[in-house]
Order: sequence, then structure tokens, then C-alpha cells
Amino acid sequence: MKALRFIYLNSYAILLILLGACTLLVPLYKITPFLLIIQLIISLKCFMLSCRLFSAWGEKRRIIKILMRKNSVEFRPESFKVYMQAPCSRLLVRFVLKRLGKKSRYKELLIYKKSLLDNLKESISPSKTVIYINESYQ
Repeated sequence: MKALRFIYLNSYAILLILLGACTLLVPLYKITPFLLIIQLIISLKCFMLSCRLFSAWGEKRRIIKILMRKNSVEFRPESFKVYMQAPCSRLLVRFVLKRLGKKSRYKELLIYKKSLLDNLKESISPSKTVIYINESYQ
């Protein structure tokens, strides 16, 4: 059962491995060697992202425990807000809701999901950095 949970929660990482492998299987080098370089870069990027997603397994387990603890007595939708931004985290939310027996409440949490356009705007726009100086150290 734990193997199925691991596969489900890491399905995006598995898809990235498959995408990287399929990218390598296409014989673009026959057209021009330059395409082989592009092909290698794309597949390497897919493999690196996949490794990063797989390496977050410990954190995913920790997040599951936190969400289960916070929502076991009373359902608190705001505790899921942070995890509704990325597709991998939404898989965690679905998994937790299923274990809590509140699978139907996922539709309520979709209000916290940002659109792709909003995510792009947020990542592109510059953010203001504020540095606070503690007066006691001076």
C-alpha cells in the first residue's frame, strides 16, 4: 500500500522521467547534430526536476502528518491554502482529504488555487526586500 502511495504522490516525477526518456528516444541527431544538444539539455532538465521532486519525499510525508493533525478534529480549509498552488502539492491535499474521509471538500479548496497566469505574474514581478535592523545590536 505504501508503494502505491509513493507512486501516486510522485506521479509528476515519474512523468518527468518518462518525458526525459522519450525525448532521448527521438532520433533528431539524424537531422542535425545541433538538435542532439537541445535534446540532451531538455532531457537532462527533466531528469533533474524529477530528482528534485523525488527528493522531497520526506517533506511530503511531514506535510501529510501536519495536515492530518490540523484537520482530524475540525476541517480547516485555510490550512490547505499554501498547498493548493503547485500540482504536486494538490496531490498531497487530495490524499489527505481522502484519508480524512472528506474527499468532497476538495471543491471548496479550489478557491485557493491560483491560475497559471497569476503564478507567472507573481514570479516575474520584482518583489520588495526589506531589511530590519535590530537596534539592540548597535
